[in-house]
Amino acid sequence: MREADTKVLGALTTHEHCSTAELSEITGLDTPSVRQAVVALIARGLLTAVPDGNSIAWKLSQRGRAFAESVRRRAILDVPSTPRTAR
Repeated sequence: MREADTKVLGALTTHEHCSTAELSEITGLDTPSVRQAVVALIARGLLTAVPDGNSIAWKLSQRGRAFAESVRRRAILDVPSTPRTAR
């Protein structure tokens, strides 16, 4: 799972549902990175779309909730990421 995926997943474990713009603000990721993460998480069945007025918000699916509450999720989301250095 990519770092952007884990940030979006982590944000949605503490927020019921968020738009792409809200996820960008919460995670500190740019909008294209959030969109890529959302697509990847939907493909894994971890997110679902929620109509939110004139736009769409994202929330954890039932499978996403189960994953977020698992030991595996804690291992992935609780380890701080380290910035990559150029070689």
